[in-house]
Amino acid sequence: MINFSWHSHIKGIPQIYEFSEKEFENGLIGKKNSKKAGQMIADLIKKKKRGNQIIIFTGATGAGKTALALAIAKEIGPDIPFFSTSGAEIYSSKKKKTEILSDYCRKAIGINIFENFEIYQGVLIDFLIEDNYEKKWKSSTIIISIILRTSQGGLRLKLHDFLSKNFLKENPKIGDLIQIIPATQTVKIMGKIKSLESSIKNSGPVFTNFPKGNVFKKKSVIQKITLLDLDYANCDFFEEKKYEKNEITDQLREEVDCLVSKYILEKKAEIIFGILFIDEAHILDPESLLFLTNLSEYSFSPLIILATNRETNFNFEKGNSSLFPLEFLKKCIGVSIEPLGEKNFAKIIAVRCKNINLPITGNCLLLCGFFSETVSIRFAILLVDISNFLINLSGLSFLNFQIISIAAYFFLNFQESVKLSFFGNELFPIHRIF
Repeated sequence: MINFSWHSHIKGIPQIYEFSEKEFENGLIGKKNSKKAGQMIADLIKKKKRGNQIIIFTGATGAGKTALALAIAKEIGPDIPFFSTSGAEIYSSKKKKTEILSDYCRKAIGINIFENFEIYQGVLIDFLIEDNYEKKWKSSTIIISIILRTSQGGLRLKLHDFLSKNFLKENPKIGDLIQIIPATQTVKIMGKIKSLESSIKNSGPVFTNFPKGNVFKKKSVIQKITLLDLDYANCDFFEEKKYEKNEITDQLREEVDCLVSKYILEKKAEIIFGILFIDEAHILDPESLLFLTNLSEYSFSPLIILATNRETNFNFEKGNSSLFPLEFLKKCIGVSIEPLGEKNFAKIIAVRCKNINLPITGNCLLLCGFFSETVSIRFAILLVDISNFLINLSGLSFLNFQIISIAAYFFLNFQESVKLSFFGNELFPIHRIF
């Protein structure tokens, strides 16, 4: 059985801002103005024209703040980093809040490192190991002479040190197509040539002819990592292993930034600014928020998106009535997520049911929309998941009004639970054991 998350139906931001088949496919229902803002944010990120900014998504619970952020992540694609966290995770760790925020920001910045490898690839025609190689193995001076051949000729190579050891570990045979990368000291068997294949069957791919091209080739490889990966990779490198294990200091970050800047100037690397999304941002204290403003002014800083369901007032003339400091709000951009009505909630339930291949009737969608408006959208989704289990027991092939009414009868929402807590002693007698 496949488990679907709360936002598994989100596929991206539709280009048509009214309800249509395109909007239904992408899963982002309603929020006309918010989708325009989300599309603009995604375009700025993809065109690399974003500034060091902090954007605050404000809206009621269930309005779709997280859904809009995930739709932006789908829109920018997998090549641009998107890191999602919540304010509660920042306080649950033993590390300092500033250290966690710094790591999260650097995790949302990607680095593309361009590497050029020299590769020798061809069919092994013959190889010769020097005499008494077992004695020389202990002194690590084995020399192996091999001949590789392609359709355009052959080449004789001599393997030393680790390359010769890896060659013996792989144990290639005559007729094997092998690949040798001196930079990484690797020897890999790619397959076997059919014209030189012995009677022994080979589990790898079979080549009918010699490979095309020359034996010596240059191959460009793009290594995609984050700025935080570089920090951890260089923990034991700078200053003669001065830093402790997994310890990242400000001095180390500065040295890594200088190294990245050098690679960018030499066109050996490319920096990609992504998005850091922090849900439940109202949990953060003023110190953490002001530290985020300092990080946003740094040259290596992602686009920071905060989401909160608390009231945020950007009208500074009337005073600050929100939980965020006034100095912090002056450096932010606000996006208000408009609330969804019963019809849009029903459309969201319909999209989720289509995502999990669950047929549902119109009356059932109206009831789910009513529960979403009066209670919460997540309660309605939970009722649909429970009703899906009841359908399997009843033998039906679709979700109707009666099934979801039974699920709503057995499972209470928080409003009914509060009433039950006041009158629970009268309804259910409590027996004290101790």
